[in-house]
Amino acid sequence: MKYFLLLSLAFLFGVCAFAQEKSLVRISNPGKYDYQKLTKEGYDIASWAPEKYIDLVVDKMEMAQIELMGFDPKVIQTEEQIKDNLLVGADLNGYRDYSDLYNELLQLQTDHPSICKLYDIGDSRGKIYLNGGNSNYANYNHDIWALKVSDNVAAEEDEPAIFYMGEHHAREPISLEVAMYVLNHIIDNYGTDPDITASVNNKQIWFIPLVNPNGHKIVTDQDDLWWRKNMCDNDGNASFNGSQDGTDPNRNYSWEWGGQGSSGTLSSETYRGASPASEPEIQAMQNLLLDHHFVAGITYHSYSELVLFPYGYATNATAPDFDALEELAVDMALTIPAAGGGNYTPQPSWALYPASGVTDDFAYGEQGIFSYCIELGTEFIPPAGEINGICQDNLQAAMILLERIDHSVVTGLVKDANTLQPVVAEIYVDGVDNTGEYRKPYESDSDFGRYYRLLTDGIYNITYSAYGYISQTYTGVNVNSSGQTLLDVNLVPAATVSVSGTVTDLDTGLPVENATIEILEAPLAPVSTNSNGQYSFPGIFEGNYTFRVYAADYATIMEVESVSAGSQVFDFQLQESIAWSFESGTFEPGWEFNGNADWFLTTDNAYDGLYCSKSGAIGNQQNTVMQITLELTSGGDVSFYRKVSSEDSYDFLTFYIDGTLQEQWSGEQDWAQVIYPVSAGIHTFTWEYEKDYSVANGNDCGWIDYIQFPPMAPLPDPAEIDFSQMLVETTLAPETSGTDQLTLMNLGDMDLTYSISKQYQSSKLPTYCAAGGSCDEYISRVVFNTIDNSSGCSGGYTDFTAVSTTVNPGQTYDITVENGNIYTADDLGIWIDWNQDGDFEDAGENVVCEYSNSGQGTYPLTVPVDAMGGETGMRIRIKYYSDNCGSPCGTTSYGEVEDYTVWVNGGYTDWLSFNPGSGTIPGNDDVAISLGFDATGLVEGDYTANLLITSNDTDEPQVIIPVTMHVIDAVVLGLKAFLEGPFELTDMHTVLNENNMLPFAQPFNTTPWNYNGTETVPYIPLPDVSDWVLVELRDAPGDALTATPETVIGRKAGFIHSDGTITDTDGITPLRFEVPVNQNLFIVINARNHLSVISNLAVTAVGGTWNWDFTTGSDQAFGIQPQNELAPGLWGLVAGDTDGNGQISGSDKTVSWDSEAGLNGYLPGDLNFDGEVNNRDKNEDWFPNLGRGSGVPE
Repeated sequence: MKYFLLLSLAFLFGVCAFAQEKSLVRISNPGKYDYQKLTKEGYDIASWAPEKYIDLVVDKMEMAQIELMGFDPKVIQTEEQIKDNLLVGADLNGYRDYSDLYNELLQLQTDHPSICKLYDIGDSRGKIYLNGGNSNYANYNHDIWALKVSDNVAAEEDEPAIFYMGEHHAREPISLEVAMYVLNHIIDNYGTDPDITASVNNKQIWFIPLVNPNGHKIVTDQDDLWWRKNMCDNDGNASFNGSQDGTDPNRNYSWEWGGQGSSGTLSSETYRGASPASEPEIQAMQNLLLDHHFVAGITYHSYSELVLFPYGYATNATAPDFDALEELAVDMALTIPAAGGGNYTPQPSWALYPASGVTDDFAYGEQGIFSYCIELGTEFIPPAGEINGICQDNLQAAMILLERIDHSVVTGLVKDANTLQPVVAEIYVDGVDNTGEYRKPYESDSDFGRYYRLLTDGIYNITYSAYGYISQTYTGVNVNSSGQTLLDVNLVPAATVSVSGTVTDLDTGLPVENATIEILEAPLAPVSTNSNGQYSFPGIFEGNYTFRVYAADYATIMEVESVSAGSQVFDFQLQESIAWSFESGTFEPGWEFNGNADWFLTTDNAYDGLYCSKSGAIGNQQNTVMQITLELTSGGDVSFYRKVSSEDSYDFLTFYIDGTLQEQWSGEQDWAQVIYPVSAGIHTFTWEYEKDYSVANGNDCGWIDYIQFPPMAPLPDPAEIDFSQMLVETTLAPETSGTDQLTLMNLGDMDLTYSISKQYQSSKLPTYCAAGGSCDEYISRVVFNTIDNSSGCSGGYTDFTAVSTTVNPGQTYDITVENGNIYTADDLGIWIDWNQDGDFEDAGENVVCEYSNSGQGTYPLTVPVDAMGGETGMRIRIKYYSDNCGSPCGTTSYGEVEDYTVWVNGGYTDWLSFNPGSGTIPGNDDVAISLGFDATGLVEGDYTANLLITSNDTDEPQVIIPVTMHVIDAVVLGLKAFLEGPFELTDMHTVLNENNMLPFAQPFNTTPWNYNGTETVPYIPLPDVSDWVLVELRDAPGDALTATPETVIGRKAGFIHSDGTITDTDGITPLRFEVPVNQNLFIVINARNHLSVISNLAVTAVGGTWNWDFTTGSDQAFGIQPQNELAPGLWGLVAGDTDGNGQISGSDKTVSWDSEAGLNGYLPGDLNFDGEVNNRDKNEDWFPNLGRGSGVPE
């Protein structure tokens, strides 16, 4: 048979007038965003291979515009070449027109009546207009034809259906030819090829070669060779007049209609239509797919040499059956040779570009059909001589799809166990149906109860469920490529029971009236509670159901209940709804933000109250994300109000639950509520606003307000940082090292992340020369490295030396100064004291000098390589114009001066270390930070630094811990002891201090101590001081017995604190002795009215400090019972030695206690330090210790 091109001479109402001559051009090696850029400009994209090429259909004007955009398009096909392709050679079949196709299908039915039946499944747009009385469409009186191939072709048998569709897009007639080639191959080989014969006998194979007959005629008549759409009269002028008319059939399907990759612009090649399935051609296709039990199919398009599979409606939209879909796509693609070598490329549709409202998404999303789009060849209309080759190349893939149902599939019949009648049941495959984006549940058909589940080989658990029946789960179902796995299921009808219960308020226990109860899996009308909170369902089958319960002002809950004869009463408790309306003006703990900018709260356009949340300000190809993770104690609904103002179909506000896309919005959409079901458990809720390559429309943002969640567990307390000490101090001798520990604590429930840095301190900033102004002009903002300080004018000078930044020698930084009251000729000067000599007069210290230029700007500033390390001053001056930037000193009539601090790295010894420097602390946990100190190479003096601890504690994002290291070439003591008299439970009381009874001068200048030291204080320095003590050093030749009074090398008086720590008279620093130790150092502690003690062993220095703790054991002091155990594990000096002679005897009572009894004050007889001498001192502290003596050698 031969087909010849017939040029219609009929009147075509202006079609030729709009069809300007166009060409197919190619842009090679496109950039990352070039496809989006050209699409948004409205260009007709013919094909796109990322990083390889973009093909466009353009006229001469568009060609010129593309060149002006910087592209270098090359013509790869002209209209004349396409016309040549349509022409028929002497012995070749050309492209079929509508009449050719119809006649051939009719002839096939006539020639093969036992296996072929032709159906008119719908009218085209042109026919509808013509039937409506519009004669302009007389040449477009087209039907949509479908040919069914099967044995018993007139019957609807219990067989799987397969489809092959062609030509949704008018300029892709090669798709019609391939569909027809597959059709003729099957018919021609029926009865001779056993595989094809088996398929025809056991399947129902549908061919719809021409979905868009009106558009096909426009192309084959050469009225517009580039036409893509149908003939919908979009502008309503009752005639077809070009680009304003027509709907893209493959953007009009109802599944996810209106989203990405489609357009609401009438003239767009991807115009999606006025509503989902608005076009009669697509209504016909959807009805066909819904009316028969299709399991797989191919819709042919051109061009790009691809095998595409669902989903395509959004980026990363993954189908639950992804693995099995991909496996079949790969199997088919490997059999189709590509023009340049290799094979067609298999990929999910969205990976090419997102496109919503397409055939494959509808077929799969609605019915679970394994539907594929094969993009044929390398041009829309290949030469007629190449048609047969393209058809042959695609035949094997078509046969693979046809036979896919014969292996790696679970199939069977679901019937009523009693009547054996078919049951429409859901077939749920664990590990498949609970993954990916939403797809309607797979169900067995109503005619036979037949189901098919195409799977990858493996072992599966499958559940069969239907309302009115008891669900059945089959485990260990083996699916393999050797054939079909047959599994018939007879579901047992469930008994009918009545369900009732009460709905109450969780907090008050009171009944909730007018609460609504829905049973989601049952076809029952919702019921409401009465005034007593009661409800009932008079008849419901036994089984597991989800109860959805909601009421005004309460959070919706969803609970799964098992209904049976023994379980018919279900009570529910509702919590009052707490809407997240952001009315505090700050985000509650738990909200997280990422992307290129944070969401923020604003009073702009709030739906409820004053505040709402608004997406962060972002640029092209950026996103802004707001999310929160919550533990829901019950299933229910999450709802919120959303508003968006963006570039339609390109920039989207999107909502996800646990990373799964729920819905997205673009264009101009006012406040509206959206609701989504969610189960109990831990979930992450994410709102994202994302921009594409270019263009900003409207406000270019999204808003969210009034969020309601199901009942939830209390939010965990946010991370809260705390420390074991707020300052660190240590003492070392030169050339020694030491360690300490800083404990970081997380008092909250959420993880605390932290990082630590250090900043060494130098001596205090010098006092620089006075400077000032009298405002008018003033410094409104300074930005320099980490400094970003805004301010007003405060009298002409402001001291901002508390504001600092750290810089590195040799590195260049920008510094920006803004003038708060600009005059065009104001002056700006900036000085930094690089050599830290207390002035700004040295060469290179006037780092910025600009005059007559408005007194503001951004300037590069390079830190000299020889800048002295440490802390130094920076001065900034703005003044009224002159011919210079002025002096760093003095006062000007107009202007302002500000001082800042700059830290220069280098020039100091790195004496402080810490580990770890960063980490995460779980809730209610802590981590020990090891601190290291190194006095190697340091002279005597105090060395200071700051530990800067940054964390996610929103209240204290950065805490500064001052660190001081005293380097002392002397005997520095770290001592601790307890006194029995004032000790209570764990430490010593401070009653004498509290009652102002402690003397301001040391009290040991009397017998028996006769110490003439001059230690005095103007006041007791700290409230935790308990008393004075006298510390004595003895340098002995041997053990403690040899530490006699003759070995004493120094004595000092100091304070003993409630925790036992002994310090110098400032209450902070340790005692220090400027004496050498030549032998063995022993330490003696003398306390008035307590027995003196001496260290049991010689004390050695560790890290420059001589430490001894008398409190930790009886063996810490020398002698026989030298101390008493005051509490388990805590030891202290023995009370009762009122005369200080080293023995507790009767004289201590007669000499001191008897004479002082009944008196108040700082007295030797006051053994318990309560400021009174009474029987308690005698009975509790003197008498029990009577006869005890000191172990200090005399």
